[in-house]
Amino acid sequence: MKELLPSMEFEFDFDSIGEETHQKYLGKFKYRRLNIKNRTEQIKMKVKLDESLQIDDELYMLFEMVSWLRFGFVSYPDWWKENDYGLELYDINIITELYKKVNEFENNWSKQLLEKKKDE
Repeated sequence: MKELLPSMEFEFDFDSIGEETHQKYLGKFKYRRLNIKNRTEQIKMKVKLDESLQIDDELYMLFEMVSWLRFGFVSYPDWWKENDYGLELYDINIITELYKKVNEFENNWSKQLLEKKKDE
């Protein structure tokens, strides 16, 4: 019998203002946990962005966030796609806020899985 896992997806409404441009970013996002194929694509994108440059930790983390969001979002507002899935944005805070929501989901997913294991 297949073990039931916590949901691999979640949807959320996003409403924020860019710190640099003061533009308003609104919309609904749907995120799906990365499977092996998506994780491979995420890593390839991050390596391509990095290009083995000596970059600081902040830029490295930005590459991690953008690439993770690129392959984790399965539906999103038009502005996300029009801005090359985050790469064309000037407002770094938008990337960090979106990633924070995704990271919170990932952490909660792991906690739910541990709770299910305890209950077995």
